[in-house]
Amino acid sequence: MMSTAVLVLTSCGGDLAGDADQAAGSAPSSAPASSSASEELAAEETAEPTGQSTESAAEPSGELQAEGDLADVPELAELEEAIWETAAAQQSVTVTMEMPAGAAGLTPLHRDLEDDSTVEILVSGELDGADMRYSTFGYEVLIYGDLVYQSVDDVVDSTFVTGPNAEDFDVDAEEVRRALSDQGSWISLPAAQYADAVETPETVIDRLGQEYESRGGAADFDAGQAQTRDDVDVWVYTSEQSEIVITADHDEPLLREVNTVEDDHEIHGTFTEWNSVELPAEPEDDQIISIDQLQSIVAEFL
Repeated sequence: MMSTAVLVLTSCGGDLAGDADQAAGSAPSSAPASSSASEELAAEETAEPTGQSTESAAEPSGELQAEGDLADVPELAELEEAIWETAAAQQSVTVTMEMPAGAAGLTPLHRDLEDDSTVEILVSGELDGADMRYSTFGYEVLIYGDLVYQSVDDVVDSTFVTGPNAEDFDVDAEEVRRALSDQGSWISLPAAQYADAVETPETVIDRLGQEYESRGGAADFDAGQAQTRDDVDVWVYTSEQSEIVITADHDEPLLREVNTVEDDHEIHGTFTEWNSVELPAEPEDDQIISIDQLQSIVAEFL
């Protein structure tokens, strides 16, 4: 998981970049699949459904459909290729992951977080990341083609408030916030610096598919059950520690949930807004602060 201070301030160059590195420390290279988070998410297909013990993992929650519908539930092996192919063929999606901060690799970057604090990681937008939103604890970026924006509040908080070395800065965070806010609400980031910072919806799905395959695919999963979740008819497949939920559609079985437990870390993943994601409006010009402006303003307080 990448610190906002690392993402923004290290791109400014000069002494400010060095100060930012001191504030934020070194961060894993991607999010949500940071080095630690990727290992946790990579185990999703062999882990236990969120909120369920190992003994009860094969009994997913949700409203069961009529008994007559159960005979129509295919084996997971019949659908496993179609699940990933169908997902990859869509235009947009919102992927939301809930997990402990320690499993996501966020605790070294935010001194206010404990390892067992639950955090939400959201990746939402076009599958290829051309237009998308990424957010997690104290961190949000908006991407529109080659334009990338991060809010002033995120930059200030992650550098001078919640960052691991925030107390080392002899500055008033609120004064810095006011000075930046007088110039705008969003920081314009260099796309090249951002490119490898976070995952796109497409790379999240690709990674999950690869891990599913590498861990044996459908072999460890029980026969599926027909359920209704959030007013959607779904098929639910469980293994000893995992749960996969897809829409009840033989031709286009879309991912709905992936719930796992690994090393006592509960991870709950949901896939919503397939082909209907609506991103926030792109910031107006008078609300955008350039990197040069950011460097100049923040340097006055260092």
